[in-house]
Parts: sequence; structure tokens; C-alpha cells
Amino acid sequence: MISRALDVQRLRRENAELQEREQRRSEELAAAYQDLESFSYSISHDLRAPLRTIDSFAQILEDDFAHSLGEEARRVIASFAAAARKWTSSSWVYWSFRAPGESASILTAST
Repeated sequence: MISRALDVQRLRRENAELQEREQRRSEELAAAYQDLESFSYSISHDLRAPLRTIDSFAQILEDDFAHSLGEEARRVIASFAAAARKWTSSSWVYWSFRAPGESASILTAST
């Protein structure tokens, strides 16, 4: 009887320790996730300006110099512009418009 009571106490203590460990790890995971979201937000936000610059520069080349460029050069310029537009309109630009820490479920729920 005494050994059973001791086993129950030991199990309760171990259960409490496991719950504390789980809580700490959950908090660590949440903090790491927040850091990753903040980093992703910063990177995607920082890439928007260079992509707009590439697109704008390609548009200037196309508008001002297309008549003096060969077909291959016009194709390459159009390719640069299309790639820049594709990147800025892709789903990961979603990060640029959401605040760090905001749930990503909006993106996944609509796809």
C-alpha cells in the first residue's frame, strides 16, 4: 500500500515536471517562430525596393531605347521586367503586407 502511494506521488511529480518542460519548450518554440517571422518579414520587405527598381529600369530601357535595340535585347529586358513583377506579385510578398506575429492562417486558408 505504501509503495503504491509512493508510486502515485512519483508519477504526479514526474507528470508535473513533464508539463513544466513542455511549457518551457512551447515558449521557446513560440519565440523562435516569432524570430523567424520577423526575419522573413524584413527580408521580403527589403527585397521589394530592388525588385521595383529592376522593373522600372527595364521599363525605361524598353520605352526609351527599344527602337535601337535588337530583338534579343528587347526579349531580355522584357524577361527582367516579367521576373521582377512575378516576384513582387508572388505569394511570399504577402509577408510584406502583414505585421510580424500575425497568423499565417489567412494565406493557407485561401489556397
